[in-house]
Amino acid sequence: TWFNNMYGEYDIFAAASFDGGASFTEPAIVNDSLRGSSWSGWPVVSIVNGAALIVWEDLRDGAVDLYAATS
Repeated sequence: TWFNNMYGEYDIFAAASFDGGASFTEPAIVNDSLRGSSWSGWPVVSIVNGAALIVWEDLRDGAVDLYAATS
């Protein structure tokens, strides 16, 4: 997971590898409903019960809050 400003403000992206890093899925925007409209950054990923959990900082409400998404 990483953050990138290709659509304006920074968004959170993620991709997965199922072959030890030899190839990756197409990048997906984790916070897609807000694409390019609000700063999002510093994502952290963890695996919880077999699902990917991504937590990041987000300024969508004018203050830094933590948001999360799972796969």
